[in-house]
Amino acid sequence: MRNIFPIITLLSITLLLMISASCTTQDPADQEFAVGSLENPLILDDYSDSEITYVGTIGNEKLYIKVINIPYFNNNHLVELTADGDVDLYTYSDAFVTQQESSTSSGAAESCTGTTTATGELYIMIDGTKTTSETTFVLTAGT
Repeated sequence: MRNIFPIITLLSITLLLMISASCTTQDPADQEFAVGSLENPLILDDYSDSEITYVGTIGNEKLYIKVINIPYFNNNHLVELTADGDVDLYTYSDAFVTQQESSTSSGAAESCTGTTTATGELYIMIDGTKTTSETTFVLTAGT
């Protein structure tokens, strides 16, 4: 009877180790985030003729946009937004940390200045959280 206690203890420890190994949490780096989220911004890479234009729709959400490969580093760019609903426009001077400008007029064309980073990136956020339905918009950024 004395020999069975160490065997039961060993089996219990083994079982606990197996259960804890199977219950590991997923590494946040392995999570997939929706395109257009803060963690996975929509990448626009077709900056030509000193301008980029993007047409899209937005619901009751925020859309994060990163324009890359702009040849004009550390320059101001006019960012314009035309929408058929109540959406707001924001520009950032870095990776969505430091807000540079905002425009919050409802139902009218909006514009902000955005400054490209030293590596030619422009950070823009469109906020559709005040809209009640899907809104179509046209975003233009140029020098």
